[in-house]
Amino acid sequence: MNQINSKKSIFALTVSHCAGMLDAIALPIWISVLMTVYMFDSQQSGLLVTMFLIAVTISSVIFSAKFNLLRPHKCVYIGFFIAGLCFMGCTQTDTFGSLAILHFFGGFAVGMSLSLAHGTMGRSQNPHRIFGIAGIAIGIFGLLFMMGALPIIQHWGGRYLFLFLGSIMFVASAITLFLFPNNEKNAFQVTQTSSLLPKTKLSSTVWLVIAGVVCLTIIQSMTFSFYERIGIAKGLGQKAVGMALIIYGIMALFPAPLATVLQYRIKPTSVICIAPILQAISVMFIAQSSNYLLYVIFGSVMIMVLIFSHTFIFGLLAQLDPTGRAAAATPAMLMFGTAIGPILGGSIVKFYGFPALGYAAIILAGIQFMLFKRASFQIYHPDESSTSSLKST
Repeated sequence: MNQINSKKSIFALTVSHCAGMLDAIALPIWISVLMTVYMFDSQQSGLLVTMFLIAVTISSVIFSAKFNLLRPHKCVYIGFFIAGLCFMGCTQTDTFGSLAILHFFGGFAVGMSLSLAHGTMGRSQNPHRIFGIAGIAIGIFGLLFMMGALPIIQHWGGRYLFLFLGSIMFVASAITLFLFPNNEKNAFQVTQTSSLLPKTKLSSTVWLVIAGVVCLTIIQSMTFSFYERIGIAKGLGQKAVGMALIIYGIMALFPAPLATVLQYRIKPTSVICIAPILQAISVMFIAQSSNYLLYVIFGSVMIMVLIFSHTFIFGLLAQLDPTGRAAAATPAMLMFGTAIGPILGGSIVKFYGFPALGYAAIILAGIQFMLFKRASFQIYHPDESSTSSLKST
C-alpha cells in the first residue's frame, strides 16, 4: 500500500499533475494546429479548446465535491485512459462537431483524474512542497513536450499532435494504475476529522481566492493560446517563435523550486497580490511590442508568475480548508479560467486584433488584485464567524 508521501506516490502524483495540466503547455501549439491544419478561425479554434477545458471544470466540480467519498487510486488511471482514446479519435476526423464531442469527453475524463490527484496532494503532510515538486516536474515536462511536439508537427503534420497527446495520456494511465497512492485509512481519518469541522460551505476567504485564481488563469490562457500566432503575425518567423516557445519551457523550470525554497520566507498573501500586476505588464508587452527580445522575456515572465504564485495558492488553500475539498477543486478553478481564455482571446483577436489582449489583461488583473487583496485582509482580520485564518503564516 503506497502512502502519499512515499517516493513512488509522489512520482505518480506528479505524473498526474503533468498529464492533467497538459493544456497549460500545449495551448499555443494546439490552437495553431486547429487554425493551420484543420482550417478553423481563431474563434472556432478557441471554442474547441474551451470545450475541453469546460468539461475539465464540470468534472472537477463534480468529483471534488465527492472527494471524501471516492477512492482516487481506482479512478485516476481510468480517466487518463479515456482521455487517451479521445485524443486518438481526434486524428480520425476533421469535422467541428466530432472534434467538439471528443474534446468534451476527453476533458471530462482528465478533470476527474486531475481533481482526485490534487485532492490527494492536499492530504499530504506538506501540500506546498508536493505541489512545488509537481511544478518542477511540469516545467521539465513542458520543455520536453515543446522539443518533441514541434519537430513531430513539422515533419509528420499537425494531426500527429493529437497522437502525441493521446500517447502521453496512456503513459500516465499506466503509471497511475500501478503507483498511485492507496490511502483509504488516511482518507477515513480525514473524513472523520472533517466531520468535526463546519459542514456547510467553504469560507468566503476561500471563495475570494478561487475567484482570483480564475482571473489569473483567464489572463494566462487567453494570451498563451495565441502566443505563437502573435509572434507569427509580428513577422518574427516560425523558427524564432519556436525558439521562444522552447525558452518559455526552459524558464518554466525555475519558479516551482524557487517557490518551494521560499515557502517559509515569503507570505502567500504577498505573492498573490503581486502576481496580477506582473501579469498585466507581461501581456501588454507581448501583445503590443514588436521587439523579439521583449516578446521572449515577457512570455517567460508570464509562465514564471503563474507557476510561482499558484504553488503558494495551493498551499494557502490547503491551510484554509483542511478537508481537502478546496485542493481537490483546484482543477475546477484553474480550468474554468483556462476554458474562458481561448474563446475570449479568440473573440478579441477576431474583432479587435492582438493588441487588444493587453487592455483586456489590465481589466482582469485589476479585478484579480482586488479579490486577492480582500482575501488577504480576511485572512489576517477574520470575522467572528470565520473559521479560516493563517495565524502561523
